[in-house]
Amino acid sequence: MKTKILGVVLAGALILSVPAQAVYANAMDENKVVRVISSFSEHWAKEAIHKLTEKNAFLFDEELGYDIAIKKSEFAKIICVALDININYLVQPDIKDYFDDIDPTAPYASYVINLVTANVFEGGGSFKPDDNLSREEMISYLMNAYKYKMGEDYKMIKLGEPSFDDADKITPEYSGKVSQAQHYKLVLGNEKNMFDPQRNASRAEAATVVVRLSDLLASQNIQVAIKPEATVKDNSIEMKITIKNDSKNDISIECTSSQRFDFQFLDAEKNILWTWSANKMFMQALGTIEIKAGETVEFSDTISEDEYAEFKDKIVYFRAYITGSANFIDQQGYETELSK
Repeated sequence: MKTKILGVVLAGALILSVPAQAVYANAMDENKVVRVISSFSEHWAKEAIHKLTEKNAFLFDEELGYDIAIKKSEFAKIICVALDININYLVQPDIKDYFDDIDPTAPYASYVINLVTANVFEGGGSFKPDDNLSREEMISYLMNAYKYKMGEDYKMIKLGEPSFDDADKITPEYSGKVSQAQHYKLVLGNEKNMFDPQRNASRAEAATVVVRLSDLLASQNIQVAIKPEATVKDNSIEMKITIKNDSKNDISIECTSSQRFDFQFLDAEKNILWTWSANKMFMQALGTIEIKAGETVEFSDTISEDEYAEFKDKIVYFRAYITGSANFIDQQGYETELSK
């Protein structure tokens, strides 16, 4: 039996509070200037900010803070860099062919060109790079980027109206994309279940939804084959579970103890006859299983005839578990009939 699991999204809540600002300092490391985050431990968007800072995805000066409204030009770089929207042209288009108010030498011009080519932005007229983005506009561009990144794998999902309590205030042309974003948990309401569509999006909010989309795309592109096997030998049963990373990205499994797997035998009614871990002790310790792209990890053990003599004639099914956590793991285990 071969099981292929497509990762699912695990997204956190969007907390719309305004804690302390992030403060940065410069440091030298092998003659390179690097940004060192000295203090933003209280900021609700700290994880997203950290990820985008590592990618150098901000067009603005981080010292000015993340709780101020984001400009359209600033969002262009964040979404391009974070989602790796980098188009190779035979001849680079002229930004003036798209917008009449962007200087070709502007630091955001190339990002805007890429986003127009990717149909994230619609070219024509004025771009208004210094204008702020409303939250509904930001989500509209975000879902355009999702469609571009998914390519042929993009599927239009039929959804109803967003379930926010102020959904009636969303501009009709944005409503469908807000529903999509809510479905994928890219954006959530505040504690009062309000989306606040016309309010200006902050830099922190933009960072958060873009990182969530990046994580969503990564999880949807993960293909992991997990296969359980149990084969009866002359006087034993060989038990095995194999994890094959068929994706182009490295994957990891987070563990909370030294246990990495578990095995069970079941009867015809799927009652548990025997559990591998039942009489074993495991250390409580955090650990990570790393599996590089294209690589396979296997966990196995053997049960002797003396051990399974009492239930030998009752065994019908074998069930295997990965005891760590990852978005591609089925916590209910992987089951197959016993090979004889």
